[in-house]
Amino acid sequence: MFPDTVPAMQKIAALLYFFNTVDYYLPTEPVGHDPARPVQQLLHGLCTGYAPAPLGNDLERFNHLTRELETYRSDDLTRLFSFAKTEIATGQIRDRDESSAWTLLTALQKTGESARSELFKERLWQARLVLKLAEMLDKKETAVSNGLAALAGLEQKLYGSLHGNDEPAADAEGSFPGFAMDKHDKKPTGRQQDMSPSQADLLIPLRVRAWAELFLFDSIKKHPRILVTGHPDAANQLIDGCENIFQKQPARLFSLALPIPANIDEKSGSEEDFVSQRRELQHAGHGSHAAIGRFLMTASGFSGMGPDSITAPAGLEREVEAWNESVHRLFPESSTNSNSLDFYCFPALAVEQLFRRLFHLDDPGMQSKPAYPTAIIGVLHAR
Repeated sequence: MFPDTVPAMQKIAALLYFFNTVDYYLPTEPVGHDPARPVQQLLHGLCTGYAPAPLGNDLERFNHLTRELETYRSDDLTRLFSFAKTEIATGQIRDRDESSAWTLLTALQKTGESARSELFKERLWQARLVLKLAEMLDKKETAVSNGLAALAGLEQKLYGSLHGNDEPAADAEGSFPGFAMDKHDKKPTGRQQDMSPSQADLLIPLRVRAWAELFLFDSIKKHPRILVTGHPDAANQLIDGCENIFQKQPARLFSLALPIPANIDEKSGSEEDFVSQRRELQHAGHGSHAAIGRFLMTASGFSGMGPDSITAPAGLEREVEAWNESVHRLFPESSTNSNSLDFYCFPALAVEQLFRRLFHLDDPGMQSKPAYPTAIIGVLHAR
């Protein structure tokens, strides 16, 4: 799941209604952790977070730096993003003697094979730093969003009190300008309707590039058959890159309906409820689930040999409809309000090739081989 390092639990749960497992990257592993083992496991181990290219001896210094960055304001973090973007683009190298966060990305040019190896390590360091900065920005913006939601709730209570009611009237909920109401749980989302894109969202292109760096040199797990993102802008970056660089038009395959999970809390037992609902849905839609999975496996193995394009079997559309009907039958509210998962394929273009060309990532001598000749991208549109 890219490029998030702390994906929302609701998004993970939605994806797990269809996928068997979901993995995501962490910028770094905890001190003393065995890099060969997963760092985080969520939802009964169905979701795993791990550091794809462990820092090794640099881990302590990186953690020291990130603790310092935790004290920075959002605008300071955004400014560091601009520094990181410049350094990654120019290929400059961090001075090992500098420990200040503000001077971390200053450079010393070197030549020869040692410089090549050093540059590779530096790029991975910077990629982790970008993802960690984005993680911090997300947390700070979530805190602000939650504060706005709490303020909205207080305003609504005051509004009700002024009208002589202990609770705000039903038609008054969500009536304050600028605040959206989530129809699923009837609570303010805290995100203003007219709010401009968040700073973290605006930096999605840089986050995707940093994530791609770690992906190409993932030394822990084999590359997955399908990449999924909850950021449509991230998928569009890859789709546009495919068209502009390779003159290939990615194909939109189909769209699956996914239920909107209830709020998951380990203490309340809702996690067990989710696992039970997931099992029930996959059992009810077993035939269609299996048929769709087989097609995706076949599509990811398309190498360009033989037919000129990937063709869906005649019955695939019926299987997609059957899956969506199972979702709507078991989750009646999903007939009017559900998540959707759109699948795209990049015929005869491996995701590793796409990342290298799109982001100009030179081979540092440890080039990873494409796991599958055709890239499959899933785009989650969460409600």
